[in-house]
Amino acid sequence: MSFPLTAGSDFQASADTWASGGDYATSNQQNLLDSTSNNVSLAGVQLEIGSVDTDFAHEDFGTTLQKCQRYFIQHTSVAATGNDNSLVTARANTTTHCYGAFQHLGMRASPSITVSDATDFKVGIPGASVATTAVSLTWQSPDISTIVGAVSSGLTAGQAVDIKFDGGGVRTFALSAEL
Repeated sequence: MSFPLTAGSDFQASADTWASGGDYATSNQQNLLDSTSNNVSLAGVQLEIGSVDTDFAHEDFGTTLQKCQRYFIQHTSVAATGNDNSLVTARANTTTHCYGAFQHLGMRASPSITVSDATDFKVGIPGASVATTAVSLTWQSPDISTIVGAVSSGLTAGQAVDIKFDGGGVRTFALSAEL
């Protein structure tokens, strides 16, 4: 079985006829490799080992999502919701840094962090919030990471706080454990 993305004239046969040899397409075959704008979608195909076919292996969405999250997890806050969604409850260790444990069970390795911008987050303190100057990871494992929220001032050591999205615009926080 083949899925020809392009086929030159040496590999073409007449339409609606059986052909022998290495003919994979007809003369009206679209060249799917002639532009980066071409999209090829393929679904419902299963490769088998051996000569005995089996029923198609359907997998529920949750299982597939969990497999994907071994490599990448992204949290997004969108301006239209107006939410200051909290990422993690944290503890202020100094007047400028707070640390919170962020659980992400089952990543394939210790992840790295990517954020849309350091100023897209804030540290919530009782009755107010303080803009972040940086959001980073200080300790990572495949199951949990320590998120650090840095601010210029305004925290009280020992105080419970939360690191959260700033709420305006599209804000992203992503963990990646790619191969």
